[in-house]
Amino acid sequence: FRALQHQGCQGTEESHAYLIAALKDQSANIRAAAAKWMIHEYAREALQAALGDEDAEVRIQVALALGNLGDKEVLPIVLQAINDKRDDVRRSSILALREIGGEEAVKGLIEALHEESYFNKKLAIESLGSLGDVSAVEPLIEAMEEALDGGYDELQGLIAIALGDLGDKRALPVLEKGLECFSGDGPDVDIEDAIERINQRGQ
Repeated sequence: FRALQHQGCQGTEESHAYLIAALKDQSANIRAAAAKWMIHEYAREALQAALGDEDAEVRIQVALALGNLGDKEVLPIVLQAINDKRDDVRRSSILALREIGGEEAVKGLIEALHEESYFNKKLAIESLGSLGDVSAVEPLIEAMEEALDGGYDELQGLIAIALGDLGDKRALPVLEKGLECFSGDGPDVDIEDAIERINQRGQ
């Protein structure tokens, strides 16, 4: 594994030829380690092909590596991976979308708001807030409505933070509705903060 790390750190076309060969090794551990250190553009095509690997750990490392490349050309394959059967692969794909950014990545993250996995949904919410694309406002408002109806307190707080980050006044009605449901400790602190930040931005 140290040899793979060494080749990755060299960052030359020759060193990545070594890693690309390792990405086809019979050992899933070797393939996963090779993907982890494929951090340069030479690796793009090989990584895209490897996202269909039969081993979940390989797919996880490939998705993360594609995210680290930050290349919007890989978005179509990463967007496919957010429908992987494994929660952890989808989570890595969500992380990759956040790293790559852009309109198509935001669309993928909006899709991930419907994740069955709580942790994946949480990551999608946080990512949408950090990317700052206001096209996420309406989907986040819908997610907030669902969280309020379902009594998912922690999700309410996370969505409020993301809406506060986006700073769009369209979010105020649902945030005010959320604030009416609580008193004392809980997501109301995050909701109050989001409302304040949105109002300050509008001044």
